[in-house]
Amino acid sequence: MIVNKSILATGSPNAVNAKSKDVAVQQLSKEDFTAHCTEIASLYIAVFGDSPWYEKLLAKVNGRWERFGRPDELDALNDLISKGTVDPRDVRPFYTNEGVRESMSVCSDSKLFLATAATVNGTIIGVSWGMRADAIPSEDKAQSVGLITKAHNLSPVNTFYCDETFVDQAYRGIGVGKELIRLRGDLAIEQSITHAIVRTKNQVQVGNFMSVFGAENVREAYSNPNDSQEGRKYYLIRLMRDW
Repeated sequence: MIVNKSILATGSPNAVNAKSKDVAVQQLSKEDFTAHCTEIASLYIAVFGDSPWYEKLLAKVNGRWERFGRPDELDALNDLISKGTVDPRDVRPFYTNEGVRESMSVCSDSKLFLATAATVNGTIIGVSWGMRADAIPSEDKAQSVGLITKAHNLSPVNTFYCDETFVDQAYRGIGVGKELIRLRGDLAIEQSITHAIVRTKNQVQVGNFMSVFGAENVREAYSNPNDSQEGRKYYLIRLMRDW
C-alpha cells in the first residue's frame, strides 16, 4: 500500500518559496485527522472563502440567506447595510471553525473514511477526504449520489464519495491537489472500490481527476437543480490502476 509520497514543489508562480520546499503527501489516519482538525478547519475556511467559491459571508436579504464573497459582492453588501436594507445582525460567516470541525468529526466516523494531507515542514497545506457512498452524512448529497449509483447500476459498497479536496492558494498549480487525489484513489482501490463520485464547481479539480484516472474515465453524471450551492455538478469516475 502506498502511504507516503513526496513531490518537489516547483514551477508555480503562485507558490511562496515553492522552489525550495518539499511537499509531502501522505495518508491521514482518523486519529491524526482529529488531532489536526482545528488547523484543517482554518485552511478549509481560507480556501473556500477564495476563488472560485467565495464563500465568505452569509447575509439575509429580503428574507433569504445569500452568499457574499467576491470583492464586488462585498461592496454591494456594504451598500445594502448602509442603506438599511440588510441588518448587520443578519450578516454572519459562511463557515466557522467550530462548524467545520463538527462536520469533519461526523465525516471521520463514516464507513471507509479515507483522508490524505499535503504538508510543508509539518504545516498542512492541502487535504482530501471522503467515505463510502452508502455512508455520506449529508442527506442531500446522499440522495444525489444514490441516484447516480442506481442509474449506473453501481454498488454503493464499491463506490467512494470524494467529499472534500482543497489546497492553500499559495501552493496551487504545482500538482498538490492531483497527488492528494491520486493517493486517496489508490487507498480506495486497496479497499475494493471501483468507482468514485465527486461534487464540484472547480474545473481544475475535474481536470486533476481526468489527469489521474484518464479523461475517458471521468464523466458528468448529475446536476441537482435544488442544490443550495450554485454551480456544483456531480462527476462519476472509474478508478483505474494504470496511472
